[in-house]
Amino acid sequence: MLKDDEYQFFSDFVVEKRLENKKSLYLFSNLNENKKLNKHTVTAPLKLILNQVFKGHHYSFHSFRHTAANHLSLLLNCEYAPLVQKLTDYSENEYQKIRAELLQNQHGQNHWFVIAHLLGHIEPVETFKSYIHLSYLIAGQKLLKHHPDMPNELAKKIMGHNATFKNLQITNDEKDFNFEKNQAVLATILLNDQTKWLQSNATDILDELSLQIDQSHDFFDFFVGTEDSKISLQRFYETLNILETTNDPKSTAQRMCLPEELVNYWYENALNLANIKSKKGNPRLFSIDSSTHLKPAMLDSAEELHAVTYFFEHLQKIARKNPIQIACVLNIFLNRVTASHTGIHYRWKDINQLEHFYSQVKALFPAKFWHLLGQDLQTKLDAKQQPQLFKLAKASTDKHPSTQEEFPRLQLYSVKDGHALAAFKFCLHLACIGRPRSLELQVEALKITTCG
Repeated sequence: MLKDDEYQFFSDFVVEKRLENKKSLYLFSNLNENKKLNKHTVTAPLKLILNQVFKGHHYSFHSFRHTAANHLSLLLNCEYAPLVQKLTDYSENEYQKIRAELLQNQHGQNHWFVIAHLLGHIEPVETFKSYIHLSYLIAGQKLLKHHPDMPNELAKKIMGHNATFKNLQITNDEKDFNFEKNQAVLATILLNDQTKWLQSNATDILDELSLQIDQSHDFFDFFVGTEDSKISLQRFYETLNILETTNDPKSTAQRMCLPEELVNYWYENALNLANIKSKKGNPRLFSIDSSTHLKPAMLDSAEELHAVTYFFEHLQKIARKNPIQIACVLNIFLNRVTASHTGIHYRWKDINQLEHFYSQVKALFPAKFWHLLGQDLQTKLDAKQQPQLFKLAKASTDKHPSTQEEFPRLQLYSVKDGHALAAFKFCLHLACIGRPRSLELQVEALKITTCG
């Protein structure tokens, strides 16, 4: 039932999901999650869309199943013109292709069994009872092909005539039914009277969708792993995995069905970032004995994964509104991060810089994970000069660890057991690798400038 472009879109989506290479992977799930979708994830937004298109209706997500059943009934049981041509958007070539794929023989009765089985019904009885709403049109087309004389009484029985058909001029049953005279009224009744469509903003919605479809998608405009990028975090990370093994962007791009230019861009970014060193000459992102050299190690705890999902859900939204804020966060991160710790630290003389960094980065991670580690924080912090850090310090509990460090450290901490979460460095590191090409990163005291 899918048209060629629809099939290709779905095929690409399935390939992408398989390339994520995860066990028990759902075909449909929220971005960067592997959990079964809540039914309201689809039905609620669809209801909002339908309410804009139809001012009064009873349609739901389940209605698409009815639409598919009735489209099939037309495709398999009617000639192309006029019903298939007028009531579906299939071309005559598509009509012939679908019939050739689905029909094993030419016996009309078997056609209904095909539809029933596709819907999961043993026999067509349930299909006709609940799903086929166009049988009268199909029968009518076949009858009209021979233009039979039909008494009004028989016509009423075929249509399941009732009192609501008051506009039909068939008061005398002994007379022949006049199809031409009643065709306009019949069309209104049988096709569910969608005259209110004309009062909706359906045209505006279709024009907007058409404009979006016509615009080409540029992967370089978005952070990878975000919804806008159309590339999942799992697929991105698997690509980096392969690059780390092969060091071959071309073969990796082919294997992951991604543009070679894009994969090469990620590869160059990852190499540049791996070469970043502190003023003492120590690598900032990887320890000397690290088994990886392009990407951070994958996380697996529930809290870590929750923080990661939250980060990539909010990253592009914030970047869209305030790209300078995200650039600030990533630049500070690369200039302050160390391989030996999971967070960011500043000396007390630079505490206002830490206050500024926290004000910019805090919206990217769940509030419950933020923690400020240090000695006598509430005494040393100025509630007026560093209000956000002071508030964070006050939220500290006995469950959080103590420290002998003389300087304050901003980190993410587990709510369950108080250990530092690696999601902080994991997310910001990947954001630097998969950043939009327009976002430039300047790292101080380095020979390498990490620019796109």
